[in-house]
Amino acid sequence: MRWRSRKSSGGRIRRCTEDRYNSRVITQAEWSVRQQQWAEYRRWAQAETPLLLAPEDSIADIGALLEWIPESTRNEMPDPDRRGVRRMHSLLGLLSADARHHTLKGK
Repeated sequence: MRWRSRKSSGGRIRRCTEDRYNSRVITQAEWSVRQQQWAEYRRWAQAETPLLLAPEDSIADIGALLEWIPESTRNEMPDPDRRGVRRMHSLLGLLSADARHHTLKGK
């Protein structure tokens, strides 16, 4: 896997230049292991009885779990300045700008 820097509107971004085709190719041995894993999962899924709950039972379970957490912890805001949300929005803006650049470049 090789990394290269690419200039974007927000500065330089490191990108992976691994060949997309080769990253999707698996060997015959890996394929047979995957098939065995899926077969085992299907056998388990058929033997397992589905858990059917009414929506009100699920909500009651969530309520019980919330009651176990102390009220002081439930009322605490872990990120009062919402830094995580702002960082996510800025990263999404970079992705959006990068996608627009590639769309315009392809036309």
